Amino acid sequence: MSAEGKLDFSLDLEQVKLFSSGKIEHFRETDSISINALFGTYFMLDDASINTMANAIRGSKAPIAKHKKETTEKRLREWMHGGDANKLADLIQPTTDISEVLPLELQHTLCFTDINFTWDTPSRSYVANGTASLGWIKNQSIAKEVEVKALISRSRGGNSFEIHIKADENTWFFYSYNNGKMLILSSLDEFNKAIQALDIDMRKMKTGMGQPDYVFQLGSKNRLRSFMNYFNPTEPEGAEEEEAPELQP
Repeated sequence: MSAEGKLDFSLDLEQVKLFSSGKIEHFRETDSISINALFGTYFMLDDASINTMANAIRGSKAPIAKHKKETTEKRLREWMHGGDANKLADLIQPTTDISEVLPLELQHTLCFTDINFTWDTPSRSYVANGTASLGWIKNQSIAKEVEVKALISRSRGGNSFEIHIKADENTWFFYSYNNGKMLILSSLDEFNKAIQALDIDMRKMKTGMGQPDYVFQLGSKNRLRSFMNYFNPTEPEGAEEEEAPELQP
């Protein structure tokens, strides 16, 4: 069974937002889910860090992404008007300016034009583990093929979102969100030092009464190691099983 269109992960991550459009397939014989999608996530991050990350990935050894324009445009049409989707699909290249055609509501912190997820029952997570096309960061075109490991996880103790983006051996970024706190770590010392030096007022979202809190801060190698252990098949996982949930196309 398969469906195409807007996809809803049906997972509350408070101030971290997920956006997806693409194809979902449910294989009944194995009760497994596979997703190929245009996927964006928005979370608060200061402009200087955004620029450092964008420039580092564009300037890395990662190959230029060769996205299928027709597929990208089709999925963008779920997010914006057809004519604008066509223009944006044409402009997603490392050296082009997409700021004039990319509306504010689509200026996601990270947006992948082509990424694959599967549902992993033991960890109760949507998992990405492979090459993905990073289309843009906020309003800056990137269009690079990067290695991505990601977990979008359900938990009684609080849902979580974690993603590791590796452009080359010397350029990677790690984001780990849970219960109002985003932990951030990079291979770039200047990026880490800049995050650490930010005043709390620059790292904390101003929220209204009754709204979830959000703050970002420098993460640790221990948290990164724990995340990477999931992708090491020799590590026991020992999580309880849960049926694959239904995504809403």
